Amino acid sequence: MRSFVEGLAIPIALVALGACESRRAPAGFSLSDSAGVQLAVSTEPAWDSVSRWRISSEPEVRIGSVDGPEEYVLGDIFGVRRFSNGRIGALDAGAGKVRVYDELGIHLFDVGRRGDGPAEFRYPQYLQLWHDSIVVYDGSAQKRVWFTPEGQFLRSVPMPGDGAGRDLGGVAMGSLREGGLLLLVPLPSASPPSGATWRPKMALWAAPLYGSSGDSLLSLFGRQQETLPSAGRSARRDLLFGSATYVSGVGDRIAIGATDDYAIEIRDESGALHQLLRGAWSREPTSREIVDRYLRSVLDGVPPTAPEARALRQETESRAKADLLPAFRWILMDTEGNLWVEDWRGAGLETGAFSVFDRSGRWLGEVELPDGLPALRGVRSTPLEVGGDYVLGVWETALGDQEIRQYRLQKN
Repeated sequence: MRSFVEGLAIPIALVALGACESRRAPAGFSLSDSAGVQLAVSTEPAWDSVSRWRISSEPEVRIGSVDGPEEYVLGDIFGVRRFSNGRIGALDAGAGKVRVYDELGIHLFDVGRRGDGPAEFRYPQYLQLWHDSIVVYDGSAQKRVWFTPEGQFLRSVPMPGDGAGRDLGGVAMGSLREGGLLLLVPLPSASPPSGATWRPKMALWAAPLYGSSGDSLLSLFGRQQETLPSAGRSARRDLLFGSATYVSGVGDRIAIGATDDYAIEIRDESGALHQLLRGAWSREPTSREIVDRYLRSVLDGVPPTAPEARALRQETESRAKADLLPAFRWILMDTEGNLWVEDWRGAGLETGAFSVFDRSGRWLGEVELPDGLPALRGVRSTPLEVGGDYVLGVWETALGDQEIRQYRLQKN
């Protein structure tokens, strides 16, 4: 759970920009400008019980089956998108294709297949819609493949390099204006000595729709890790509850948040910082109870005497652990440019509520999502899209199967 704090520390870099000019704002929300960077601080929500947004109790559309035709048996969905006519596209990375369903969830057709041909994918990783054209990013093959809204192949476009003849690669984190793609690319680095904790560097790139090279926007720190000796070399392992950096981009807005502080940067597509959004919440200390809850979750369904259970317990206990829990769990920019920040709950495995911030940076309030939203997000998959009046995503059933659901987002 989050706890409120009375004071907020303003980052040194922001203070150094110069004296701030304050603006009048509603109670519980303050705005100040410093050399073109806006600091937005919220201490209480704008919504009341009548005006708050709500998710419908039951999904309007439900796609997925334990058995039956393969187009309904889902297991490795990397992304979902809604077309302007209500159709739903789902990137099935396991099958190597995009599955398209009508507005009721009835399968219409598949797009692409596994392979190295112009209309084929080695390993599709990101689904993008550009004026309802279907665009698939294949990082393994370093290309984006285009199809019409009805699934006919249009073209295969090579991904730009870094200007030095190297492929960009990386993980897609969002769609920018003019069809640009936001990529998070690992930077080569040497591991520190065994037993040390560190955060590897990542580069944020904007890959244009066409062109021979991408634009490096800025450097970021990746997930907090520790190094271990392994067969004469250093192995890396994530810290339990360690800090991470998440990125989400839509149109002309890029949100960047490191979970070691409740401070999220809002930048434009060139990487320029325009706003720093802060929430008045402190981080909770990591406790033995939290570690035990995490351990119970990873051991769920494993017989207590099984060798796997013993190995999992030993691995969990031996892992380095952060002193404080993350400030938040994940961030997402919706199609209208509002920012959704998921709260950290318990051991970080439960679906949390999302705090919603509007384009001005004001905290509107919280929206509860149904349980079962997959925990692995923002790195290898994007199983959630929030539109003006819908929430479309991938949920996990009690049996561990995937199910695409679309809920109505009710705004009063």
